Amino acid sequence: MKSIERSFLTRLLVASALPLALVTASAPQVRAETVIVPTVPGSLDGANGATGLEPPGDPNGQPGGDGLPANADAGYSIPNSDVVNSATATGGNGGTGGNSAGGSGSNGGNGVNGGAANATSATTIISGSAEADATSNGGGGGNGGSAGNDGSNGGSGGNGGAATATAKATIKSGSAEANANSYGGSGGVGGNGFFGNDGNGGAGSAATAMSAAQNADGSPVASNSNAVGGAGGNGASGSSGAYGGAGGAANAGSNATSSAAGSVTSSASAIGGNGGSNDVGLEGGGGAGGSATATATGSSVGGNVNVSASATGGAGGDTPVADAGSGGEANASSTATSTGSGGVNSSASATGGAGGALVFGPAGDGGAGGDATASSTATSAGSGSVNSFASAAGGAGGDATAFNINPAGAGGNAKASSSANSSGSGGAVSSAVAVGGSGGVSDSQDGIGGDGGSATATSLSTMASGTNAATSSASASGGAGGGTNYGGGGGSADASTTARSGGSGLASSSAIASGGSGGSGGTIDYGPGGGGGQATANSTSESAAGGAISSANASGGSGGSGGGAFSPGGGGGGALASASSTATSGDSGAALSSASATGGVGGATNGGLYFLASATGGPAAANSTATSSGAGNAISFAAATGGAGGNWTSYYPGGPGADGGDGGGATAIANASTAGGGTATAMAVATAGVGGAGSSPGASGAANATSGSETKRGALAQAQSTAVGSSAEAQSTAQTSFYATVVQSVATAPTEGTGSTDAIAQAGGAGQAFVNPGQTAYAFIVGDPDKAYTATLIGGEGNIADALLGPIFGAAILGANYASGGGESDTYTATSTIDFVYGGDLTLGLIGDQQSGFTGGAGFESIEFTVLAGGITILDQTFSSLAAADSFFDDQVINLGSSYGPGVDLTFTYTLTADGPGGYGLDFVVGGAVPEPSTWAMTLVGFAGLGFAGYRARKREMQGAAASVRLDPEVGAPAEFGDRPCGRELAAGVGDIEQTRLATV
Repeated sequence: MKSIERSFLTRLLVASALPLALVTASAPQVRAETVIVPTVPGSLDGANGATGLEPPGDPNGQPGGDGLPANADAGYSIPNSDVVNSATATGGNGGTGGNSAGGSGSNGGNGVNGGAANATSATTIISGSAEADATSNGGGGGNGGSAGNDGSNGGSGGNGGAATATAKATIKSGSAEANANSYGGSGGVGGNGFFGNDGNGGAGSAATAMSAAQNADGSPVASNSNAVGGAGGNGASGSSGAYGGAGGAANAGSNATSSAAGSVTSSASAIGGNGGSNDVGLEGGGGAGGSATATATGSSVGGNVNVSASATGGAGGDTPVADAGSGGEANASSTATSTGSGGVNSSASATGGAGGALVFGPAGDGGAGGDATASSTATSAGSGSVNSFASAAGGAGGDATAFNINPAGAGGNAKASSSANSSGSGGAVSSAVAVGGSGGVSDSQDGIGGDGGSATATSLSTMASGTNAATSSASASGGAGGGTNYGGGGGSADASTTARSGGSGLASSSAIASGGSGGSGGTIDYGPGGGGGQATANSTSESAAGGAISSANASGGSGGSGGGAFSPGGGGGGALASASSTATSGDSGAALSSASATGGVGGATNGGLYFLASATGGPAAANSTATSSGAGNAISFAAATGGAGGNWTSYYPGGPGADGGDGGGATAIANASTAGGGTATAMAVATAGVGGAGSSPGASGAANATSGSETKRGALAQAQSTAVGSSAEAQSTAQTSFYATVVQSVATAPTEGTGSTDAIAQAGGAGQAFVNPGQTAYAFIVGDPDKAYTATLIGGEGNIADALLGPIFGAAILGANYASGGGESDTYTATSTIDFVYGGDLTLGLIGDQQSGFTGGAGFESIEFTVLAGGITILDQTFSSLAAADSFFDDQVINLGSSYGPGVDLTFTYTLTADGPGGYGLDFVVGGAVPEPSTWAMTLVGFAGLGFAGYRARKREMQGAAASVRLDPEVGAPAEFGDRPCGRELAAGVGDIEQTRLATV
């Protein structure tokens, strides 16, 4: 008895009051303290439990002894002047439970808990080099003892001991380093029962590591923390089964700070403990994986800053029956800040733990994958570059196999968020990547595959000033659904990114989203496939005085295949894809924007006695906008493609069938605009998904494509649209302004099949050549065209040359081409509008036409030509024969009158209706007639009066202070107005007739 007491007291003193302290001196006034507990390895371990005794003794195994705690402190509770302080604590292992004596009803003893470990270290000095290190190891839980004969229970495993490590280094002048490492104790293994209960595994313990380092000068600062949760103990492998212990959580935190210009490094790593498994038995389950949390921060007034955080959740334990363990969640956060010229780098990575597998059945679920969240922020107030990266991956769901009727595990969700902010002149780069965990597979007859995890990625990059670039990207991929008989759904994906430059640097943004594919169904007997996950991508780039580039790409997940011989099942539907992109540039920078969306393919159906149509393809929508607020060009492109419908095949060769799935619809919208004289180009392409094959093919989806472009100062504006689908409409609109003139073209082509449109608007120069461009509808206009272009367009048409002796206000080309497969009647429309200021008579000159196809008039139905003035129809002509149209549009002069006031708004609309191959186009000009003599006289008198008044005003002005007047180029009348051509001058090629256009603004 005395020896037992003496042993216990000895261990207690070693744990709490007699740590090993080593003090060494490697140089004058340089000391280091190292504290290690226990001084003798294993001295804190608990004793093993005694084996049960044969009757008349106690037949049950006895519990083991407790593992004792360990506490090591170096300079933390009692500060010292040592430059290095190191503390290591290791908790004692719990004792193993004793085995039973073997008799009926005799139980194994329980293993007991491991001892906790706490290590603290701190170094605080004025100058030199400061270092603090702390390491803790929790004691392992003891294993449970084995049972005896019939009806005996195995002992449970003990829990691992918790571990905590804290290190802190502080110095005023010199380098500082802190390191903390913590390892949680593992849970003990459960003991085997004998036709009784098997012992459960013990839980792994938590681990916590915290480190901090700080200085006040330009020397480096480093802080590192690492925490690993203890693994859960396995359940006993006896016949009855048991539960595996849960994995321990891990928490790591690190902070490094320099209040001067020191370089800073901070890192935190956390790994959750794996859950214990249950390998054999008809009951019990796997233990859950431990969670993991890592948080790292770092800051410096002027030095470089590098911060990283990494978290990995523990895997769930496997089990033959009941529920498998879920994976542990993971959370990582990193923040890096510099207020000076140093570069800044921040990264965060999180990975959810995988779910445990259900390997036998007949009841229970596969474990769900753990969620993952990663957040990274990098900020600089100076000239240094800024980089931020965040990555998150959800854990995979656990599989469920053999005889199972419940679901496999769902994949874990993933969220990644990244932000790079430069309030100075440094460039900024931000990136976020998120991947959802895949769903588990269930390969039993009635099993259900797990759903894929969702993925969300968000990224932001901002730069306040300077020439450096702001770059941001986000990528999200949804997890695939598990399959085999009932397919799980694919995970959704959402990617959003923004890049902003407040200076002249480029702003570049890119977003990519891919929905997870649905799991396959009906592999064993019957069952539907899972639906695909939808995808959404949004991208925005803005530059105050530079270029901007933005792109968004979204792909919906494909549906899983499905079906069966005797029971209903069908393919999963393809998923929606949506992409939106916006680019805005400043000054002379160009704006480039593109958006692309592709709907998921519908799942195929392998049908038997049930005639279920295959699934539809997913719809797609793409929207792109490019805007130049300065003199740069703008280009915008949008493409949308609907998913194809799923195919249908018969389970029995030559058997009856069902319809294929319908294709998904597609909508594409593209817009481009400029404000300072740059060109604008917009293109939209929408392609509907084709129908799937079957006894009757599925229908193709509808398609709509719309494009628009707008410019100032007469710059080229062009919009093109193409739509392909069972019902399709393409529309293009282009507009520009040139001083007091505004011109617009609109082309529209609704059709069953393929429709394409092309619209161009420009002013103050040459326009387009009269050549059929091939689109189903086209409209080109040029306002205030120059002499050379107008002369080429009019050519030798004498009537127009004789009539149009005044200024030419605009020239246009309108046309259309039949594009459908043939048979159905389609109507195409092309419109041009001219707004200008003029008070005299107006003349319309119909120059000529171009015709292709319509052989012998076949396929041609009608042409309608209308002219509206201020919204009121002043001309409406319809032609049911090509001959009549050719005669009307050949060198025809029409007096439009002069009763429209000084502000003139003319709209010319051409409409072609056809049901067969062919095309028809026309061109025309609009100008002023020759002023009457009385008008010339009044004009000369007016100018004389104005000249005299101007002379008197000028004389008074010269007597006072000189003044200068600046004419706004968008308001005042330009010198080029005197260069506006006249018809007679163009035809004869002689003389220089000066024309004057009076504009009131």
